[in-house]
Amino acid sequence: MTPSEDRPRGPMLLDTAAVVVAASAAGLTFDRAFAPATLAAVVLPSALVPAIGIAAAAWRAGLAVRIAVHLCSLALLFVLLNDAALALMAMTLPAPPDPALVAVPVGCTWLASAAGTELAWARARGGGLVVLLPAAPVLVYTTLLAPPTRLSPVPYGVLAACAAIQLVRSTVRPGGRVFGSAAGRAAVPLAAAAAVAFAAPPIVGTSARERVDPRDHLPQWGLPQSTVHPVDQVDGWLADPGRILFRARTDRPVRYWRLVALEDFDGTRWSPPVRYTRAGLGVPSPSPPAARAGETVSQVVTVQGLTGPFLPTVDRPVRIGAPVSAVDTRSGVLLTGASVGPGVTYRLTSASASPSGTAKCGDPVGMSSDDPALAVPPDLTGPLGQLAGTGRCTGSFDAFAGELSRRLGDGRHNVSGGPSSGGSVGALAELLRAGGSGTVVEFAAAFALGARAAGVPSRLVIGFEPASAVAGRSTRCTRATCGCGSTCGCRTRAGPRIT
Repeated sequence: MTPSEDRPRGPMLLDTAAVVVAASAAGLTFDRAFAPATLAAVVLPSALVPAIGIAAAAWRAGLAVRIAVHLCSLALLFVLLNDAALALMAMTLPAPPDPALVAVPVGCTWLASAAGTELAWARARGGGLVVLLPAAPVLVYTTLLAPPTRLSPVPYGVLAACAAIQLVRSTVRPGGRVFGSAAGRAAVPLAAAAAVAFAAPPIVGTSARERVDPRDHLPQWGLPQSTVHPVDQVDGWLADPGRILFRARTDRPVRYWRLVALEDFDGTRWSPPVRYTRAGLGVPSPSPPAARAGETVSQVVTVQGLTGPFLPTVDRPVRIGAPVSAVDTRSGVLLTGASVGPGVTYRLTSASASPSGTAKCGDPVGMSSDDPALAVPPDLTGPLGQLAGTGRCTGSFDAFAGELSRRLGDGRHNVSGGPSSGGSVGALAELLRAGGSGTVVEFAAAFALGARAAGVPSRLVIGFEPASAVAGRSTRCTRATCGCGSTCGCRTRAGPRIT
């Protein structure tokens, strides 16, 4: 006779109920990856179906039902181990409600419920944490997946309550009182410890300053080898100023659009990011955030004369969709793996930059001295130091940028119509000498490196400036610009300006 046949079924049913609640709560910790409505539709059924099937089969010795439940468990386990769990871990969040991705919370919840229910009906007595242990791997996975959300304390609190109740139940004999024995009294601090253990992850995850992102160690999306360097495209755009590159409709006036940020400079040319994270529906926020909550710009962009793989956006995107395939989480640059041509339309939302006049200089947050955004070629240290002036930028960035622009433009002139592929150390040295000249790219590169010499992280940015910027109306982008960072840039045919 098996334990489930000679043991009262009441404790088994209570254990099964605890398993269903715990598995559902564990499944709801995927709120950091999916919308609550998506989870609500799949988590509870995924916890109930295997529990009911196994309990009914154990009660009535229904071997066929039990086999069917475990075959489903094996199928879901195969899906998780084959690709789905890794694919969800490797993309930006939130994730789209793709069935292949929703299979992850479904499978995790199902497996936690099935394994816990099997333990509940195989044990000789009720209570204890062992029936809840199958939910633990789910918590480990979601903790690695992303930081907790504002709703995360709710499922963790439910799990803590289940753990506490199970600990208390395990110390009470049938017909006995909860606090009538030494074991019952000892269960109280144990239950409190279990509550702390289950509730601690969202608290610790929220307060942690640095978090290891598994996406940094997983396979990433590479820049196609056939990609034309964006700097090489500037000449063609400038030579045909009437050519419409893309159209956009926004809910707020937008003056500047960004295509790509070039951070690495090897002394010969600037390079775009080469590794990207697979795109979900969001772009992780920079640290510290660049804009206050609520300052967003919604955009509907229709491509006309661009060929990809880079997609224009208002800096910095926070919500994205097709055809965005990947994103550089450091700069927010968007990449598409699909063919881009006239008529391709996509929607996205960006966090607007800080209002002009509010940006402050200071020590770069979370950056080391060898960070690419601070690197300066050794051969240009002297000329760039003279350009930067008195040293590090410590006050208003707008004032610093204005002074740097004045110094850069003093006695130098822009060679309009010259090749825009410049930017080498030799070309920059020629520009930085007294009375030097250079192309728009060289002026922008000198500005960016001059800012770096003053301790300001900067990048070379290829972007666009529309002829007008009116909310709710279509904007035609025809003029290419080169700039540095998200706060300064260069006119197409003039000197530096603050943006």
